[in-house]
Amino acid sequence: MNDAALLPLDLIASLGLPAPTSDTSDSPTAPYGVASALRATIQAEGSFGAKFLYACYDYLNKTLFGGALPPAAILWTAPSSPRAYADYITTDDHGIKFRIRMSPSIRQYGPKFVFDVLLHEMIHLVCAHVERDEEHGYRGHGPRFAHWCNTFGCMMKLAEVSPKGRGGKPDCAQWPINVRPAGYYGENDPRVAKQKKTKTQDESAEREPSERKTSKAERYEAAMREALTLLRAGDTQGADAILSAALQG
Repeated sequence: MNDAALLPLDLIASLGLPAPTSDTSDSPTAPYGVASALRATIQAEGSFGAKFLYACYDYLNKTLFGGALPPAAILWTAPSSPRAYADYITTDDHGIKFRIRMSPSIRQYGPKFVFDVLLHEMIHLVCAHVERDEEHGYRGHGPRFAHWCNTFGCMMKLAEVSPKGRGGKPDCAQWPINVRPAGYYGENDPRVAKQKKTKTQDESAEREPSERKTSKAERYEAAMREALTLLRAGDTQGADAILSAALQG
């Protein structure tokens, strides 16, 4: 699949990785069942977005993994968790191997974000295919996964990560999104949107006590306290006025 032209050069440059070459053909392990058939169908009839995923996969496979990864079945479809950006499985219920599902919702965050999410899922694939260890005890994000993140993160000048955020480092389960600098994904950066939402919620919570209306019982209790203070000071008329107003309110 010769789709190097689909990869924006500014996207590749922002990663600090080599420019794509014109040779982005399948890995030596192709053809590979459903993955190869799906690839051929997308090449002939797929949308630009679908072809972009495969162009990214081929580029990363060649540049970072030395072409060691097998053809994958990459789909724009919802992952098993509605909150997930993507998911990976070595063999699904249909017998499809090396399947990566990318949530269509992430397209709104731009090509850089899509590229990073795909890279994350490809590290799951390398752990399964090359390392033969999917690290189920860590839900896929164990020491081997963190090692590959840091290997490539060093190339891209990203901070080190660790399993479950050990040692005070960022959690590799969100790599590389959680170590990209602010503004990297542009104005649609979902991290910025979450921060704005949290700030709005905090401001709303701070305003709530002052904006809450007091009940009649609370107002009368406050009037009683004020009237008692006036009575102790000898101001009976003032106390009567306050109590009368409270009763009428």
